[in-house]
Order: sequence, then C-alpha cells, then structure tokens
Amino acid sequence: QGITTWVMDEAEELVDEDIFDKIDLSVRQKGVGNRIILILNPTTKEHWIYERFFESKGIQAGSSITKGDVTYVHTTYLDNKENLSKSYLERVEEIKTIKATSEEEALKKMTYDNWDNCEILSSETEIEEIINDKK
Repeated sequence: QGITTWVMDEAEELVDEDIFDKIDLSVRQKGVGNRIILILNPTTKEHWIYERFFESKGIQAGSSITKGDVTYVHTTYLDNKENLSKSYLERVEEIKTIKATSEEEALKKMTYDNWDNCEILSSETEIEEIINDKK
C-alpha cells in the first residue's frame, strides 16, 4: 500500500517547488483517489503556489470552485465565527484597524502634495532648451 492522501498546513512556507513535486509524485495508489491537500494563507504573487495553482489557471482570489483536477476552497475566520471567542474576534478587528491605519499612513508618505501644473514637453529639443536655459 502507498500513500493516497497528503495534507500540508501552512503550505506557503514550502518555498521549494521541487520538494513539492517529489511528494506529489509519491502520492500514487492505483485504483483509488489520490489527493494532496494544501492549506495556506495568501501567498505573494511571486510564490510558486500562486503562479502554479492560481495565476496559470486563471483562478481569482477568494474563489471556491473546481477547475480541472484542483478544488479551491476559500474560507476566512468569519466562516467559523460562531465557534470563536468574543476576545478573539475583537483582537482580529483591532489588528485589521491597525493594518488599515498603517497602510493609509504609508500611502500618505508616498503621495506628493508639493507639485505644480506644468506644460508637457513634446520634443527632445524643448527639453534641451530648458536645461540649457537653467545653466
């Protein structure tokens, strides 16, 4: 008998796709449904899991569908809300607020507010004239 099911939690921590491929090829039993279950948090778009299972297959974030031989199940803590303590839910909301505030502050730092309207230069000659006038 061989392995027919392999489950990996926190799969985004597996950064070497070759290791996944070796395990994937080890899950092989004739005549039964072989399964690999990856449980993961969102990855970066550069992560091999995103590229292989989402981007290359045109799967949108948050999808719960089956495409080919892959089933996608998207869940959040809200799907289990009735089993979570009030303090846990309050902490999640607090973290979300802190994160949103941090992102807003970061955007403010990237926004330029000291600019003036100017004409658009359409040729290299116009640019050179301005540079030469400033010398």
